[in-house]
Amino acid sequence: MDKAKVLVVDDESDVVSALQFRLEKAGYDVLTAEHGAAALDVMRDKKVDVILADFMMPELNGLELARMVKANPNWFETRILLFSCNTDPEFRKRAIEIGALDYMPKTEGYTNIVQRLGEVLGPPSQQAAGPAGIEDAPEEAAYREQLQALARSLVDVLHLAGLSEGLPDAARYALGSAQRIAEDIERLSSAERGEGRTAE
Repeated sequence: MDKAKVLVVDDESDVVSALQFRLEKAGYDVLTAEHGAAALDVMRDKKVDVILADFMMPELNGLELARMVKANPNWFETRILLFSCNTDPEFRKRAIEIGALDYMPKTEGYTNIVQRLGEVLGPPSQQAAGPAGIEDAPEEAAYREQLQALARSLVDVLHLAGLSEGLPDAARYALGSAQRIAEDIERLSSAERGEGRTAE
């Protein structure tokens, strides 16, 4: 079976990169666009299962994109999730009314956004797996999942902290270094089984 295709739409490249990394790691096929108009161009060429779009964007925002998708009979069944830094409940109400499945604040972190997508799509059809015939002991699997979850949460917190205005250069450098370390921990914990067992 093909992987579910997710179209990530946001005018902030760092947000797109963070979501793309997590979604591809979870087993989804990810397409990207920098705003709503570009998203429509992508959809004319490729079938998309879910649109994950920022609410506030130039040229064509998430709400307008959702309205246009739902008005097109060729795309009507495409599911839409919107997210934004704005936590105004009125935004969520408008998103649901126009046909989006949900509206999520960015302050909840990328991990929660990806988890919500999983609830909408169900498990990806293809998940990353270790070497054939090798399974973790239950304790090892639980430990690895906990470590990955903590690393993902740390990456999200550090990213949000880095968005703060007026930080001294030294603090911004420290945040960047800490984020890279957290990403390395997440990457190593996910690869640990394949690397550690192959040498045995």
